[in-house]
Amino acid sequence: MKHQALNGNLAIDDMFGVEQLYQQGERIHGTSMASLIMRGDLSADETPLTKALYCIPVLQPDTNRRSQNTVVEHVPDDEFLEERILLAVQRLFESADSTIKLINLSIGNPEQVFTHTPSPLARLIDWLSFRYRVLFLVSAGNYTDSLELGISYGQWRKLNADEKTSAALTAANNNQLQRRLISPAEAFNVLTVGGMHQDEAGTYSVANRIDLLSNLTIPSLISRLGHGFKRSVKPEIYFPAGRQLFNEPFTDSQSNISLNNSLSSPGHKVAWAGSAQGDLHKIVFTRGTSNATALATRAAIRVYEELEQLIAQGEAQISNELMAVTIKALMVHGARQPQDAINSFKEMLEGPRQLKEALARYMGYGQVDLNWLLRNTQQRATVIGSGEITQNQIHEYRFPLPQALAGEKHWRKLVITLAWFSPINTNHANLREAKLELSPATSPWDKTPLVIQRMQSDHNQVKRGTVQHEILEGAKEISAYQDGEELLLHISCKPDATQQLDELIPYSLAVTLEVKEDVQIPIYQQIRAKIQQKVQVTTPVRIKL
Repeated sequence: MKHQALNGNLAIDDMFGVEQLYQQGERIHGTSMASLIMRGDLSADETPLTKALYCIPVLQPDTNRRSQNTVVEHVPDDEFLEERILLAVQRLFESADSTIKLINLSIGNPEQVFTHTPSPLARLIDWLSFRYRVLFLVSAGNYTDSLELGISYGQWRKLNADEKTSAALTAANNNQLQRRLISPAEAFNVLTVGGMHQDEAGTYSVANRIDLLSNLTIPSLISRLGHGFKRSVKPEIYFPAGRQLFNEPFTDSQSNISLNNSLSSPGHKVAWAGSAQGDLHKIVFTRGTSNATALATRAAIRVYEELEQLIAQGEAQISNELMAVTIKALMVHGARQPQDAINSFKEMLEGPRQLKEALARYMGYGQVDLNWLLRNTQQRATVIGSGEITQNQIHEYRFPLPQALAGEKHWRKLVITLAWFSPINTNHANLREAKLELSPATSPWDKTPLVIQRMQSDHNQVKRGTVQHEILEGAKEISAYQDGEELLLHISCKPDATQQLDELIPYSLAVTLEVKEDVQIPIYQQIRAKIQQKVQVTTPVRIKL
């Protein structure tokens, strides 16, 4: 981790004494994750983060499974990973900087595939997240077994690009049960990150390798699939995982193809631990959902810095206790299911009854567009708010509507995201104690002043986790409101895995209204002029039971 690409911006706390167990060149995973968090994909030449990255190694090399080209990291048989993570997080908040809001967990247990009940590690992370008001970003896990195409390689080669992609997706879908999330990706307070078939490497030498996905806006074939607990949306967000190639079969009659694990392009260009003493310059190309999670962590840090800047400028009021959940809401707020991917999966799924829920299995809420999230335009405005709510309360938010859109028939889109951290009850089957829900005061959405319709995600599925993300659009009907009207939004809180919810639940809400860029309606200016602070919340009122 002393690689020159990291510029000494690492603070390593070896509280479990594992550093001495590594041989030269074996600190590869931690080095590459730190590289992606601090520098991003090196092929993109992004600006490095200025803050130091605090690292506590919780895994160590397995000396019984050591070879020349690889190292297997684990926790010794006489210890528990859960205990190490508990001690590490407690150290962060009880012995170090209590302002830490983000924790990257680019590890998973491939021996513990999620079925119906969250693993002990997932439950621990959920408890820690609520206890310390911290956001964990967790990788969905990689599926690294070979792929059975269902047709011969010779037949596959004769297909056009779209048909090749469809055949590969169909092959992956045929063993979706084996591609389920691995622990602790099923945890519900975290953001689980899946991987897209993307990187910044550009063109590359084929060298007996094949790319099964011609469409770069498709989730990677090695990214594990949802759903989450109680069929909630998992993974919630997607980031580039690098383009994963496969080895070309020796004969055209073969139908089973294996992953190519070379360290050459394509993929993410990352810092790598050199095998020679003093080699601090080595660069390789890697792929996987760990990479995607590291990039998601980097994006979350940028969101954090943006919020700090808004607070310093007096443009936002977010308490320290609500910062992590606000970052959680904003990260999902920028997620979209790519239309190309939707089209590809629709063709493969052949019109299942619950199409939106099926699409969420493969794409979650979608890929995060950080530029869209962090940059308002005159045609787009985002407001955020946060608070604490408890059982049988409603918080009402008033979103001011722009005068210029009143009575117009322009296309408009409303994106709303509600995120929260819930306490857990390990003695109840539902686990999640707090169920929050966002709804318009005038229900349904097509009866609101904006006259909009839900576009992505199943309306029931989005309420099963701790993030509710809705994308709504309108174009056929006129925006039916007068100047000065507001969109009224209600956030309600009900107990789930408990009869009595005694704790305050931290939550955050993000709302974006936009029109097409070529429409000369100053959405941002008019909404900003109507609010003195980002969000106003009324005095909570009791729900009528």
